Amino acid sequence: MIAVQAEKAPAAYLSWKTRRMVTDRVETAAEGLATQVGYELTQEILWDDLSDFILVSEEEMAHAILTYLELVRNLAEEAGAAPWRPP
Repeated sequence: MIAVQAEKAPAAYLSWKTRRMVTDRVETAAEGLATQVGYELTQEILWDDLSDFILVSEEEMAHAILTYLELVRNLAEEAGAAPWRPP
C-alpha cells in the first residue's frame, strides 16, 4: 500500500518516516490532506502496512485535476486528485 500527502502539509509523511509523531506546517490547498500532526493510531497502522509514502506538490495536484477533467469529465479537488500519476 502506498499513501500520498501534500508537500505543503508533510506532518503525516514525516511521522511515518521518522516513526514518531511530528507537527509541521499546513500550507496546502488540499484540505483533505491538510494534517498538521501525525496521529498515533493512524501512524501505527501505516507503520505496519505501508510500503511507501509519496509527497505531492501543489503543481502536481493541479495537473491531476486538469487531467481528470479532460479524460473523465469529472472535477476533483486537490486531495482527490493527488494519487494520480502519469502513465
